[in-house]
Amino acid sequence: MGFLKQIEVENFKSWRGEQVIGPFKRFNCIIGTNGSGKSNVMDALSFAMGERAASLRVKHTRDLIHGAHIGKPVSDTASVAMRYCDDHGEETVFCRRIVGHSSEYYVNGLQVTLAKYTERLEDIGIVTKSRNCLVFQGAVESIAMKDPKERTKIFERISQSREYAEDYEKKKEALQKAKEDTQFHFNKKRSAIVERKQVSQDKIEAQKYQGLLDDLNQSRLQLSLFELYYNEKSISAFSDALREKQQVVAAKNQDLERWEQTVKGHKKEHGRLTRELQHIQEEIRAQEQIQSQPQSQYIKAKVNTSHHMKKAEQLRAALQKGLRQRAMKEEELAEGRREIANLDRAWKSCERQIQEEGVSLRRDIQLDAYQDALIMVAQGLHVCSSMDDKGFLGVIRAARFWPHVMIQGRELCHNTVPVTAANILLCCSPGSRRSSGNHLAPFRFVGLRTLSSSASANILNSLSAFGEKNAISMSMFDILDAEEGLHHSSLLSEQYKELKELARRQGAVLSQQVEKLHREVMAEGEKKAFDQCKKKELETAIRTSQSQLEDLTLRTEKLEEYTKSCKASLEEYRQQEKSLSEELQSGRQRTEEVNEELGQVLEELSTARLDSQESRRQQQRKEALEMLRRQYPETVYGRLVDLCSPVHKKYQLAVTKVFGHYMNAIVVASDKVARDCMGFLKQERATRETFLPIDYLQVSPLNERLRNVRGARMVMDVVQWHSEAAASQLRTVVQFVCGNALVCETINEARRIAYDGPERLMTVALDGTMFAKSGVISGGSSDLRHKARRWDEKDMTQLKERKEKLTAEMRGLMKLKRKESELKQIQIQAQGAQTRLKYSSAELDNLRKKNIHNCQADISRMESELANVESRIQMQKESVTVQDAQMRSTRDQIDQMEDLVFAEFCAEIGILNIREYEEENLKHQTELDKKRLEFESQHTRLSAQLQYEQDQLDQQKKKLDKLEETIAKEEKAVADQRKEEEKLLEAVEESQTKLLELKNHLLLTKSQVADAKAELDQKTQSLQETSRELVKLQRGVISVETALEQKRLAKHNLLLACEIQGLSITLLSGSLPDIGQLQLDVESQSTSATMDIYEREAQLVIDYSDLGRQLMNLQTEEEVEAQLERMRESVSSIDAVLQRTTAPNLKALQKMREVKDMYQDVVAGFEASTRAARKCNHEFEEVKAKRFRLFNRCFEHVVIEIDQIYKRLCRNTSAQAILSAENPDEPYLGGIIYTCVAPGKRFMAMDNLSGGEKAVAALALIFAIHSYRPAPFFVLDEVDAALDNTNIGKVTSFIKEESSNMQIIVISLKEEFFSRADALLGVFSGFEECMFSRMVTVDLRPYPLNQEDNGTQQETDAREEGRPDSGGPDSAP
Repeated sequence: MGFLKQIEVENFKSWRGEQVIGPFKRFNCIIGTNGSGKSNVMDALSFAMGERAASLRVKHTRDLIHGAHIGKPVSDTASVAMRYCDDHGEETVFCRRIVGHSSEYYVNGLQVTLAKYTERLEDIGIVTKSRNCLVFQGAVESIAMKDPKERTKIFERISQSREYAEDYEKKKEALQKAKEDTQFHFNKKRSAIVERKQVSQDKIEAQKYQGLLDDLNQSRLQLSLFELYYNEKSISAFSDALREKQQVVAAKNQDLERWEQTVKGHKKEHGRLTRELQHIQEEIRAQEQIQSQPQSQYIKAKVNTSHHMKKAEQLRAALQKGLRQRAMKEEELAEGRREIANLDRAWKSCERQIQEEGVSLRRDIQLDAYQDALIMVAQGLHVCSSMDDKGFLGVIRAARFWPHVMIQGRELCHNTVPVTAANILLCCSPGSRRSSGNHLAPFRFVGLRTLSSSASANILNSLSAFGEKNAISMSMFDILDAEEGLHHSSLLSEQYKELKELARRQGAVLSQQVEKLHREVMAEGEKKAFDQCKKKELETAIRTSQSQLEDLTLRTEKLEEYTKSCKASLEEYRQQEKSLSEELQSGRQRTEEVNEELGQVLEELSTARLDSQESRRQQQRKEALEMLRRQYPETVYGRLVDLCSPVHKKYQLAVTKVFGHYMNAIVVASDKVARDCMGFLKQERATRETFLPIDYLQVSPLNERLRNVRGARMVMDVVQWHSEAAASQLRTVVQFVCGNALVCETINEARRIAYDGPERLMTVALDGTMFAKSGVISGGSSDLRHKARRWDEKDMTQLKERKEKLTAEMRGLMKLKRKESELKQIQIQAQGAQTRLKYSSAELDNLRKKNIHNCQADISRMESELANVESRIQMQKESVTVQDAQMRSTRDQIDQMEDLVFAEFCAEIGILNIREYEEENLKHQTELDKKRLEFESQHTRLSAQLQYEQDQLDQQKKKLDKLEETIAKEEKAVADQRKEEEKLLEAVEESQTKLLELKNHLLLTKSQVADAKAELDQKTQSLQETSRELVKLQRGVISVETALEQKRLAKHNLLLACEIQGLSITLLSGSLPDIGQLQLDVESQSTSATMDIYEREAQLVIDYSDLGRQLMNLQTEEEVEAQLERMRESVSSIDAVLQRTTAPNLKALQKMREVKDMYQDVVAGFEASTRAARKCNHEFEEVKAKRFRLFNRCFEHVVIEIDQIYKRLCRNTSAQAILSAENPDEPYLGGIIYTCVAPGKRFMAMDNLSGGEKAVAALALIFAIHSYRPAPFFVLDEVDAALDNTNIGKVTSFIKEESSNMQIIVISLKEEFFSRADALLGVFSGFEECMFSRMVTVDLRPYPLNQEDNGTQQETDAREEGRPDSGGPDSAP
């Protein structure tokens, strides 16, 4: 056998430059540290054998060049050359070179194609696709972990049967399609056969149906002839009767004409008298019209007279009333004048009294003033004697307040003090008194004469005592007369008026301002008063509106309560109505549902009763089962169909198909119980039964992988058990019955899963079509459907119970209908409540939206207006305050100006300011003015009232004058109307006389008309009697004509029906098509076309010979009607039979020919598809045989070799390695099961072995496969990784033994392995820019294994000897 001599690499992966790996011996071992490049030797061999770059642990071919993995390739090319020596010593060099992104292949230096290159490798036993000479690192563990399918792929790759896989699938698909076509044509052929049978049956039914039609037509023909015969007899009889009646009518018409002439003459006379009567009546109407005009005028005049008289009376009454009112007015006016006169007299008296009182008061005031002045002066003089100048001046100043006292003195001592009208001044000083010797200059007292005697005496006494005390002589005083004082007062008053006028002129502007301010204040006051009044009105209106709002609110609340009560009542009624409506509606719906459901239940029950015979048989079997249960209550479980059921109805047919004959089997606990039950049934002579003893059944395990099949479910999973207690036992039974069967939705899905997978499966479609593993396909049938109904028979009891329940519910629902009257009553009450609610809601909305809103708006408006009024009042108050302040300021200015003007006057009269003088002296004038104003206002009021009364009286007088004039006019009109009335009365009486004469003439004419009318009525009555007789006769004629018309129409319809129905009536003359197709009605008017049809039908002569003598000799109408009824019943019975009979296909003969032609085409298609299926099957079998032959040859060889190799590897003859195919018929479609019996262990599968055992078993499989297609050398990369020392020794021994048959190269790090090799190749690494590999080769053959003690040292020496040359390509020995 040839061998691999060496490998020459150049810049390949970690091997830089040109390197020689080798030479190789029979058993070689490559060792080295991790990462040194040992596996690159394996990659180099793979590269040289044509492997793709992806299998060499790189992405691209260029990455195989040394340094390319770091981006620094040392060259553009790389190559690996494998030098092989055959048995004759001839060398063949296989070289593969990287050029660019592609590879070039050379054999002995000649470039070849990849196919040629591969072919030359196969010539020496190296198959690149199957990798029969390379075992990569981890391949042993991978093979140990492969599943059966993956092992099958290994065998297909080694046996090269995979090359036929694609052709196999195509041929298989073509075969399947051909089978489907064959099945399709077969189904068409079967359908055609069925259709041919159906057409034959249709032909027979059509013939029977045609016979019935012929009988029906014959019966109809007899009936039509019978009706036509007696119709013609009736027409003849009616025609004779019609002629007789027409003759009588003609005679009666002549009598009627004579009577009509007589009546006509009487009518002319009656008409003449009637016209005369009408003429008289017209004259009467004209006379009445003439009379009506004066009469209406007379009536109108009389009415006018009465009207004017009444109007005159009313005017006279109004005049009397006005006179009375005028007298009352005059009295009131006189009373007013008297009041004014009394008021004037009272005022004059009061004025005189006031003047007198004023004079007396002024005199008293003057006297009192003088008296007080004198007393004060006297007291002052008395005091002055003991006072200094200052005190005396004070007294003198105190005396200035009495204005009518004038003291004139002369010089006292050395000083003379003048006394003026403005000052009362006494000039006196102590020095002057001393010089005068206590004597005062003479004084003159003014006004003492005006005092009374007692007052003057008192003053003089006082002055005298004062003079004596102060040494003053009385001769020094001069008492003036009182009139001079009064004259002086008058002067003062005139002076006051002059100064007042001056002050008025000077303060005119300020006075105008004051008046203007006063007017403004008065206006503001009036506005304020108006606003306050308006404020009170607004407050009153607000209180009224608030009260109204409260009333409206109370009304609203009451309406809301009423509305709520109405709503509550309405809601309650509606709830009651809704509940009753829903109850009645649900009752009606439920009634329909119950009726429908009850109908379905009854239909199901009636359908179930169709199988009464089967049900009796099942009853017998049920009784037998009950007896067995009583006999063995704990061990007889029941029938399988009763113990389980499909989870859904759609699975019934499928489960029934799978259960098959086990469906009615009885499930028992044990085989003994089954035998006892069979003995019992034999004794009872019961029907045969099938038993399923649970402990006797041999159940195959379930294939759990089938649960993951898409589109299918296991039959076990679609069956449910009714008893949870015996679920485990029932599961065993169902598993025995069903096995690994699958249920699919459709037939195609079931066929695909059954036959298109790697192994055949038993599947069943939902319609009951089963696909067995053997290829048998059994479809659903009526028997299967009948059996499937057994699942529904369990529901029979439930159906009966359901029927009773539904019947009871229906009775309850019928009682529910009685509540409809209650619903109507509630609806009426709800309607009333809704009406009340509507009106109350409308009123409530009106109150809320209109009344309350308006009231609130009014209140809001009035409150805002009140606020405005209050603000105006406040503003007016502030304005009045400001204006009062301005008035006071202005008056202060006026007072200051007056003080300036009246300064001397006030000084003269001894007052502070003029206002004091005015307050004292003008008070009386003010009171007088006030009283005068009251008088004037009263006088004005009375004058105005008197003037008003006078105006009213004048108007009343004018009215009375007009009334008198109107009364006079009315009296004159009444006199005129009376004269006109007398004239019209005479005209009316004359017209009435003429009218009476005309009415008498009318009565005479009326009597003549009445006599003529009576005679005319008598003649007319005779005419009417004759006419009635004629009408009666004409009615008889019309009735006969109508009957004749009906008979003719009936004959026409009969003939038309015969023509339409195709009844062959024999005619002696004429033909039916001449009748026409005009359809006539009984009430249609006789036209020319209709009469033409009747005349043509009368000319037809029908042959009644087929009718029979007996039918033609019937005498009475009763016999005819009875016979007609019998014949109609006969026709109806035949017609009913035809109606009940399904109308067949009357074109069956034509259909029969079409079916025959179609059948021939279908048979031809079926034969063609059968030939095509045979051809496809033949081709498929050829490919299958080739694939099977290649695969089986390899598989059988490996099966034989693996056991021996495993024994040798284990070094134990008890070890066993067994390969078995899951699918023996076509092993390449299934998996390869690999089982081993390790030494000292039991039989177990590969998955249950330990790691080392798996590795040994995998190596056995590798060597067995390699033995089928042996390569000249075998390269193993670290196959000992999972082996312990013992197993390594065993494997090494085996490899050592096999090295005699083939060259073996092992990459290993185990000493036990490489110590027995013939050559040792050591790989080590170096590093410059990147890591590179180098190799040292040692031949170990000179070192036998029995020198183990010094073997290591010798090996080391050998390495040292070879190390200096390891750097070059020729370093290997």
